[in-house]
Formats: sequence, structure tokens, C-alpha cells
Amino acid sequence: MIISKEHKDALVEENKKRLKKAMTDLAAGHISKEEAELIIKPKNTHKRKKAIKSREVK
Repeated sequence: MIISKEHKDALVEENKKRLKKAMTDLAAGHISKEEAELIIKPKNTHKRKKAIKSREVK
């Protein structure tokens, strides 16, 4: 998949915002360490799509 530089920059900015919010919430004690890790880690779209497809078949 080819992404343009503008799209890549937008994704990087989105990730930075998500990371910063997760870290401030964790430092303030609003969320647990496990919740922060789930927010920080990128979503596994392949596994999610595979699960959605298997649900549609059943």
C-alpha cells in the first residue's frame, strides 16, 4: 500500500496525540497501565478484519 507524504504525516500526528493523551491520563491516575498499553499500541487491523469475516460466515 502506497501512502502519500501528507497522509503519513497525518497518521504520525494522530499517533503523537494518542500517545500524549494516554501518558497524561496514566500519570494522572485516570487509567491503568494495561489500558494505556492498549491505547498506545497500534490496532491489529489484520486480526480484527479476520474476526469480522469469521463472524459473517457463521
